[in-house]
Amino acid sequence: MCYAFGVTVAAMVWLDDEQIPMCNPPSAMIPSVRGWWYQLMLVFCFFTILFYSGAVGLLSLKIRQNSSDIRLIEKRAMRTLQVLIITFLLTRFISTGIATLVTILDVDPEFSALIHNYNVIPAMIAYCQNAYVCFFRSEDYRRLLTNQMSIYLPFVEHSASVKFAEHSSSRRKTFAVSKY
Repeated sequence: MCYAFGVTVAAMVWLDDEQIPMCNPPSAMIPSVRGWWYQLMLVFCFFTILFYSGAVGLLSLKIRQNSSDIRLIEKRAMRTLQVLIITFLLTRFISTGIATLVTILDVDPEFSALIHNYNVIPAMIAYCQNAYVCFFRSEDYRRLLTNQMSIYLPFVEHSASVKFAEHSSSRRKTFAVSKY
C-alpha cells in the first residue's frame, strides 16, 4: 500500500504525457525516478531471497533435529522452496539486476530502453511463480484449483486432470490421466 502510494505520488509530480512504448510502467518514468525504482526493486529482491533462504534454513533445521520424524510434507516443502528460489533467481533477480546495472552505467539509451521494456517478461514469470510451481509440484493444489475453477467454469469439473505419480523404486515421473 505504501509502495503504491509512493509510486502514484511520484507519477503525479513528474507526470509525463509521453506514450509508453510497451505496457511497462517504469518506462513512463523519467530516468532519475526509473533509476531509483529499479534500485528499490533490487532491494526487494534481496529481501525476497533472504526470506526464502530463511524458510529453507528453518525447514532444514527442523528436518535435521527430527531426523526420525521427517514427514513427506516437509521433504516436499523443501524441494518446492528450492525450486521457488531458483526460479526467482533466474527471473526477477537477474533481470532486475541487469536493468539496475544498465541504468547505473548509463549505457546507450536505445539498448537501455530495450532492457527495461523486456524486463517485464521475467517479472511476470516471477510474479506468478508460486502458482505454477505449486501447480506442478502438488496434487492437492491441482485438485483444489480445479474445484475452485469449476465454480466459475462448470465444464472444468468434468475435464481430465493430469496427476503426477512418483515411483519410489525408479524415482522417475509418470503420468496418469483420470477423470473426476
